[in-house]
Amino acid sequence: RGVVGLPGRAVAGVTGSATAHSLFLDGAVFRDSTSVEKRPFTVAVEAGVTITTAAWRVTFTAVDNSRAFENQIANQGYTSLNVTYFW
Repeated sequence: RGVVGLPGRAVAGVTGSATAHSLFLDGAVFRDSTSVEKRPFTVAVEAGVTITTAAWRVTFTAVDNSRAFENQIANQGYTSLNVTYFW
């Protein structure tokens, strides 16, 4: 249960990661191929809310990832809606 008997809760978090080699950004390992100048460190910020009843749980989450390479126009973000029924 949530705070003071409310059926929900809010969550937030920050995650950092380091990438030594990415096939998607750096290209092939054993031969020359197309690549971009990547950023070795990235950050993801996440926020969401969950509402729970006796039979249902509904969770909405939004995530914003920092740019992974130098010429990337904007951050990459996405949202998620998860609906669970308990039986």
